[in-house]
Amino acid sequence: MPIHRRTCRFPGELRQITEPAILIFDLKKNVLIHRYVIDDEVLRDSTVLTSIVVDIAGKNCEDSFAYIPDMGSNALLVYSLRMKDVWRIENHFFHFDPHEGVYRVGGVDFYWSDGISSAVLIPSKKGSGHSYLYFHPTSSRKLFRMSTKLLRDRNVPRENIFSGVEVVGDRGEKSQATAIDYDHSNNVLFYTQLSKNGVSCWSVDQPLTPENVPLIISDCTILEFPNDIKVDHDSNLWILSNRQSRFLYESMDFDQINFRVLTAPTTTILQGTACEKVSSLDRVLSFIKKKDK
Repeated sequence: MPIHRRTCRFPGELRQITEPAILIFDLKKNVLIHRYVIDDEVLRDSTVLTSIVVDIAGKNCEDSFAYIPDMGSNALLVYSLRMKDVWRIENHFFHFDPHEGVYRVGGVDFYWSDGISSAVLIPSKKGSGHSYLYFHPTSSRKLFRMSTKLLRDRNVPRENIFSGVEVVGDRGEKSQATAIDYDHSNNVLFYTQLSKNGVSCWSVDQPLTPENVPLIISDCTILEFPNDIKVDHDSNLWILSNRQSRFLYESMDFDQINFRVLTAPTTTILQGTACEKVSSLDRVLSFIKKKDK
């Protein structure tokens, strides 16, 4: 059975409509207030910019940064609003794991060498004023993190960048994910799970091990190729599934429903799972019950 690699051919010549740029809107006034064109010096021929994470470093919005994963060339772009400048960070942890590049989704076999694709900010418990940027390559089962103290400093020594990445843990077999997002109210990370047509979770208070990353939603039809995931300010989980493997490598039946946007409250989804938020009293009662047995 052939395994498709991420190579797409289109008839004719490809034409770039516009250069990649960061756009900032005032949502109250519905006005574009800033546009920054990303410099070619930080881009590569293989560049694929997949997401953006906004980091407001102080009370003044000018002290804001944006972190942009470059999945295609294994890098992270950092933009400073105050400096009106962007720089490129490279690290071997941004690369894919060759052992995790094989996929089978919707009956389609393919091989992806995708690097860092998704990231999310989680505040530091130490109250240092810095957060941690948690990130992962798509074709990987591991999660990593870096302090934003390093990322915000354009002049930080290269060796500090290499030593500043921490391995948080391992999600387990066939846990490749295109996207993650963080639910502040439950202190939980949500992952898309391509090879399992579903979504998993991880309570940040627990060690990142396979048993602490349960598959909480799965459906081979509704969630075939869960490609993106978001948690809104009201702690609702949003999931996009789009059967991308069929679209890229085989054919898509447009008489069927191929694109779905699903949503549910995170508290409802987490009930009865290893990620559910449990009070101190409940933990004590659970411990007593186990002792009684």
